[in-house]
Amino acid sequence: MSGEPIESSAQHPTTRQLEPLSVVAHQVMWETRTALRAEFRFAPTDPLLVTVIFHPKDGPAVPWEISRDLLCDGLLQSSGIGDVRVWPARYRGRPLVRVRLEAYGSTAMFEVSLDPLEEWLTRTCELVPPGEELDGVDWDIVVRDLLGGQ
Repeated sequence: MSGEPIESSAQHPTTRQLEPLSVVAHQVMWETRTALRAEFRFAPTDPLLVTVIFHPKDGPAVPWEISRDLLCDGLLQSSGIGDVRVWPARYRGRPLVRVRLEAYGSTAMFEVSLDPLEEWLTRTCELVPPGEELDGVDWDIVVRDLLGGQ
C-alpha cells in the first residue's frame, strides 16, 4: 500500500470500460472464515458507486452499492458510518481490507486482499478522476426528473 490517496489526472473517457475485479473474499463470523467470490464492478456512467456482488457457495448472489470514495478512503484508514464501513487490516501478515455491511439489523464482515483492490480502484480513478464524477451531468434533466417530469 502506497499510503497516498488514490488520484488521477486522466480525462473523463466515459466510453471506456473497466473489467470487473473478481477476488476471493472471506466472510468472517466469530472465529470462522468462509471463502466466497466477490466481484467489484464500476461503470463510468455512474462513477460515484462501486457495485460489489458477493457469491456465496450455497445461496444467491448478494449485490451492494458502495461509494467509490468510501472504498478508496478505507484502503488507508477507517472510513464510513452506518450501513457500510471499510478499513485496512492485516491477517497473518497480509494486508487486506475489511468491509462491514449492515442491513435490517444484520451485520456481515468480509475481508479482501488489499493489493488487487487498490490497483483496481486506481484504474477506476484513471477512467473518472476523483472530483470529476458529476462533470457532464445535465442538471436541468435531473431537476425535471425529481419534479416528476414537469
